[in-house]
Parts: sequence; C-alpha cells; structure tokens
Amino acid sequence: MLNAKAIKFCEKAYAYYRISMDGLSLSKRVGYKSTESLLFSFEMCEKHILEAENSFRVKNALRLLYSYFIYSYCLQYPALCEKAKGQIKNMGFRAPSYKVGKKFKFIAFLIGFEAAVRLRLLIKKW
Repeated sequence: MLNAKAIKFCEKAYAYYRISMDGLSLSKRVGYKSTESLLFSFEMCEKHILEAENSFRVKNALRLLYSYFIYSYCLQYPALCEKAKGQIKNMGFRAPSYKVGKKFKFIAFLIGFEAAVRLRLLIKKW
C-alpha cells in the first residue's frame, strides 16, 4: 500500500487471513520462533515505511511499536528485546517510549522497568 497511487474502497471485498494446518494464526502462536518472526516483521515495516517517509513522526511511531514489543517480551526473550532497543537507537532515540500509566511509571522509576513488569505480572496472577 505504501507504493500505491490510490486506494479504492470496494464494498463487496473479502479479506483472507492466513491460518496454518494446525488451525493457529500467526498472531496466536507463542514461543521464541514466533516472537523472533514478529520482530522481523517490525524490522521489515521499518525498512519499507522509512523508504516512503523518513520523518520524526514515522520514526516515533516505530519507536512506540518496538517499545510495545519490549514491554511485552522483556522477561521471556531479553536478547530479542535488546535487538529491538538497538533498532530504536539506530533511529536516533536514546531509549524506548512506553505508553503506561502514572503508577507503573513511578514504580519503574523506583525499582527499574523489568522489575516493574515482573511485579505487574505477579499482581495479575494473584
């Protein structure tokens, strides 16, 4: 769609969603390989969208995308999250930007981001 000259609406269009033989969509899969694949898809989005528009606005949106990835997977896959942090730094930002509540930000300030995520998960389980 980035290279399209125009986008037209078609009222009777169908959208097909890829589902594997085991009935799981890609977004429902869990594990290292699927998380690595998700990060790779973000990297491909970054590559193509920056070719179309290399602006602060787009880079900031990509930073939020990578930041959400880090927030979601920092405990399970720290190496992948380090790679996501590297992508953020390559775009000229010093750190991820998290859209979280005031309480979480304060707790993260006191005990660190990853410890705050751990605490959040413990509270959810309790």
